[in-house]
Amino acid sequence: MIEEILDFLFLARMKSHCQQEQAQLFANFIEELVADIPPQVLDTLPTDGAAEHDHYIYGTPKQSSPKA
Repeated sequence: MIEEILDFLFLARMKSHCQQEQAQLFANFIEELVADIPPQVLDTLPTDGAAEHDHYIYGTPKQSSPKA
């Protein structure tokens, strides 16, 4: 019984470690993609892209009002 619990904890730790590595790899991938984009171009990108993805992808009206 104790051996099964230790195996479970070991596998859970390994899974957590793999997920952290994958997240770091993805973050590195995104940083590499953005690295060559000039700052003045990055400044023109929308900051509400996640919230308003339908607007930017399909052209639907924005769901939230612009911040004043």
